[in-house]
Amino acid sequence: MIPHMQPNVLKLRPRELALLLVCVMASGCVVVLDDYDRDFGPYRGYSYAMWFNDADVYCEYNTTDQRSTWTLVASPDTSYGEDEIEEVHVEILGSYLYSYKTYYFLTPQANGEWRYSFDNQGPIGTAYHCGSSYDFEFTAYDYDGYYTSTGVEW
Repeated sequence: MIPHMQPNVLKLRPRELALLLVCVMASGCVVVLDDYDRDFGPYRGYSYAMWFNDADVYCEYNTTDQRSTWTLVASPDTSYGEDEIEEVHVEILGSYLYSYKTYYFLTPQANGEWRYSFDNQGPIGTAYHCGSSYDFEFTAYDYDGYYTSTGVEW
């Protein structure tokens, strides 16, 4: 044997070894020494996909208060079902001049829909105004870190 190479050996303390021997000798006892491995996601031959069934942006403007009320709505899905979606967020691209906040997390609703609403106050050019143009990028993540994105132009 080469000195720097060690064989892959299971090392047990005497007490653990005794318990293992008792279990093996007893009838009906099965010992499994294997790592848990999930058969999920786009590996191991399974096909897996993520997509948005719908993504939309709504805005209502209050002229008296110069307030725009925005509602962001998305319905992401996966080939294993909508329950696999862990997080959905929206980034308003190219809008750094209008507001310091350009990133919003949506909250889950009934029937696989995710939604978030926010108000922004101010005239055109100084705030998210219903009369201005914006690009909204919706991104959904599943529990294994896979994601999908879609864009909505306002």
